[in-house]
Amino acid sequence: MRLGWWPMPHEPAHGLALIKRAITGTATVTGRSRRSEFGYYWVAAMVTAAIVRHIPHELPWRADWILDQTGQLLLMLPVFALFVRRLHDVNLTGWWALSLPPIMGLSIYSSARFVFLDPQNGALALPELPLWASLFQLGGVLFFLAVLLIPGTDGPNRFGPDPRRSIDPEQLRARDQQDEAERAQDPLLG
Repeated sequence: MRLGWWPMPHEPAHGLALIKRAITGTATVTGRSRRSEFGYYWVAAMVTAAIVRHIPHELPWRADWILDQTGQLLLMLPVFALFVRRLHDVNLTGWWALSLPPIMGLSIYSSARFVFLDPQNGALALPELPLWASLFQLGGVLFFLAVLLIPGTDGPNRFGPDPRRSIDPEQLRARDQQDEAERAQDPLLG
């Protein structure tokens, strides 16, 4: 059953459709996502962040940094679900995505250390990360990049059909008829 706007594997997957799929699928951690879906969303998020970052602000520099970090966190919301679906595409469980929040937290902390310098003596207001935390952060970033860059499993896997393959028109008609039958039986969907 299809909930909301969600392109099916047989539908054309141009850049805007993939970006829209990433945003509308923020709460969807089932199924699989292609590398291009993640890539298009990442580029769109970075362009949006750059535009927002360069809008002149009449804020003190620390407030500007806090606003910038908040905006980046909002842009990162779809990334968690996208990462789960990428993990599914390479036939890994989505539980690996639970490593993202601590890695993002360590990255924000590392960034904050350089923003919150004491202007009087140049001393850091926040202590340095221990070596184990820095190594965990580095390993997490490398794992994240590997999952994003390696190709997905060919053909269907335990998480769903291959998003790069097209569906037979007969299967598509059968699925649409099944969706219509489910909608007719469920008063909330009908």
